[in-house]
Amino acid sequence: MALFYDLKPEMGNRESVTISDGCGMSAHILTYGATVQRLNVPDARGDIKDVILGYDDPAEYDMQDVYFGAVIGRVANRIKDACYFVQGRKVALAPNQPYGMLHGGPEGFAYKTWTVVRKNARSVLLRLYSPDGDQGFPGNLTTDVLYSMDTPGQLSIRYHAVTDFDTPVNLTNHMYFNLDGHESGLVDDHRLMLSSRKYTVTDNDLVPTGEIRPVNGTLLDFSELRRLSPSLHAPEHAVTKGLDHNFVLSSACSDGEVPAAVLKAARSGITMTVYTDRPAMQVYSAGAMSRRSGKDGAVYEPFQAVCLETQGFPDALHHFNFPSIMVKAGESFDSETIYRFTAEED
Repeated sequence: MALFYDLKPEMGNRESVTISDGCGMSAHILTYGATVQRLNVPDARGDIKDVILGYDDPAEYDMQDVYFGAVIGRVANRIKDACYFVQGRKVALAPNQPYGMLHGGPEGFAYKTWTVVRKNARSVLLRLYSPDGDQGFPGNLTTDVLYSMDTPGQLSIRYHAVTDFDTPVNLTNHMYFNLDGHESGLVDDHRLMLSSRKYTVTDNDLVPTGEIRPVNGTLLDFSELRRLSPSLHAPEHAVTKGLDHNFVLSSACSDGEVPAAVLKAARSGITMTVYTDRPAMQVYSAGAMSRRSGKDGAVYEPFQAVCLETQGFPDALHHFNFPSIMVKAGESFDSETIYRFTAEED
């Protein structure tokens, strides 16, 4: 299957591309990691808020350990023991954690420079070629990521990848959202709703055990808008350091009519509604993030953002009751996630 656009790459050097919806919302996209460096959104008073954490200097993303705004691949989240088996044959991957592989390995997609294929005022298309054996994964994989703001108040991310050999693919974006502004402090007062009634249980390394459990009666029940604070600081979430859970999304989300998530900030009045065709969402409240310097002189602390990572199930390669993330030779991985922003006084 063809890529989004059968064009020769326009350029290969690192750069920053700005796209806009023409109504006050804009994004700065780095070719390094296909990273969203800034996401500027009007608040309820018409002031512009940069609502994601990140760094001013693109060079700082080289050494980052938290994947600010990057595209994650080939496989997002965890793979136990950095391996999987196909018809009894072991496929060894490149480990970057004691338990195995996280977010595509030590030189995953977040640490590679993508190529701009096409750009205009509203969108940018980036491409990455991942050769056979990259981080241990089999097959040559070519991935397109299209960022677009064709609809006012909306950022769309479309993923398309093709391979010449059966290989796992699970792409996502790792933006850290603070809808009061990236420099504004903790997200305790943000309210979250998820179209999810279940989550995947994990061990002490946050690797799924294979069990899927209802959220009913727990601090993971976000079936209605609820403040994040109780879930961030609860003793029962000590291992995950707040929220770091994979939520099973309702099948009704896949048609684009039902939002996967709604995140609302009282101070700015900004509401973000997330739509996706992916079966799951990792909600991470940055509890494991160390204190660090960020954009515009800001200092970031744990719990200063929340990530809503649309994805396939973590460690799906080891649990046959999870939806498969394998892409067969000659077929493609295709997905879209939409972030829709509105603002009004609370």
